[in-house]
Amino acid sequence: MRCPPVKHDPTRRAGHHFAPGPDHFPREDVTGLVQQAKCTDKTRMSNRWHNHLNALRDGTLPLPPSAENLKLGRLDAWEPGRIEKTWVFQEDFRNRRGALFGGYLASLADQAAALAAFSVLEDSESFTTADLQISFFRPALDGPLKIVAMVVNRSRSLLHVEVEISGPDGRLVAKSRVVQAVRPYVADG
Repeated sequence: MRCPPVKHDPTRRAGHHFAPGPDHFPREDVTGLVQQAKCTDKTRMSNRWHNHLNALRDGTLPLPPSAENLKLGRLDAWEPGRIEKTWVFQEDFRNRRGALFGGYLASLADQAAALAAFSVLEDSESFTTADLQISFFRPALDGPLKIVAMVVNRSRSLLHVEVEISGPDGRLVAKSRVVQAVRPYVADG
């Protein structure tokens, strides 16, 4: 049995494609995703990807080599359709003006979007990043940075995730829109 797809009202946020601020995506926008994740289908209740997220959060699963090498860090908390993480500022990634390199912020956004995507996948699914756009609002001069990623829409083949990166003062540093292409899961080996 497969859970029904999330019903999304495309008129709900018409004209609000990339407005910054925490009120842009009210909590009720992900209600359908949360309800879908609590569906009676047992693969939704505790699946491979939920176990993966728990192990990453708890430190019992090593980070992938790319995340380890880039010092992207772990997530702090997750629920279906949403993750939160705090990233401790790394001096190695400053540009000559002392701000965090923008490409690194894009890497943080890509990782956060991937973690959010894991939270709504079924065991038989995987994904790859198909598109990532990022807007920078102010330089990140110190940390820690607060990163929140939320799945805002899911179809059979695509996940749309929005990521907000805020500085220690709570002001928005960058916002990213990421599209994940859903693919069948193929085991390694």
